[in-house]
Amino acid sequence: MKNSDTRECILDACERLFADKGVRETSLRAITGTAGVNIASVNYYFGSKKGLVEAVLKRRLDPLNSERIRRLEYIRKEAELKGTRPSVREIMRAIFEPILLFKENTEHSENFLRFIARSMTDPDETVKAIFLREIRPVFELMFELLKKACPNTPDDVLFWKIQFSLGAMGHSLWGFRRLKMVPEGIDTDITSHELLELWLDFVTAGIENGI
Repeated sequence: MKNSDTRECILDACERLFADKGVRETSLRAITGTAGVNIASVNYYFGSKKGLVEAVLKRRLDPLNSERIRRLEYIRKEAELKGTRPSVREIMRAIFEPILLFKENTEHSENFLRFIARSMTDPDETVKAIFLREIRPVFELMFELLKKACPNTPDDVLFWKIQFSLGAMGHSLWGFRRLKMVPEGIDTDITSHELLELWLDFVTAGIENGI
């Protein structure tokens, strides 16, 4: 097995185990058994369990966040060139659409999404701290642009509107299926594009209300 294949195999195993059991309950023995490698390989590539957790997160978050920042920077430059406010809808599209594309086009993407969802309520703060550190540049740029888009909205009010919007995004991706709160006769089988546009209708109206 090539070095790159070994590393990816370990990360795939971790992603699945972390999604199923959480970081704290996943032992190195379980990781090596699932990946079919020895502990020396884990130590060689990642140094420690924390290094392993960080690598699992960065493998997915780095390209996701790079694409989000690329889109947000484009929105900022276009608004500056035209002398207009940035579009709330396009700012929020830049946040949600990349993760929908990731979900559609990446093998085993559900494992990563389940891992993130689990980590947000896990008592172990390790994953949450790394995740928030990695997402901070995206959040700060999004907040800066939304302030320009909604100049009459107080910062604290805008902050909470963003929290509600991100909560709706997470719930749309995985929450409602886990809670099984779907009334009889409701068809939840919609395309990613339909989900994106419905979410954008909802959050754009909420954020723009009062501006």
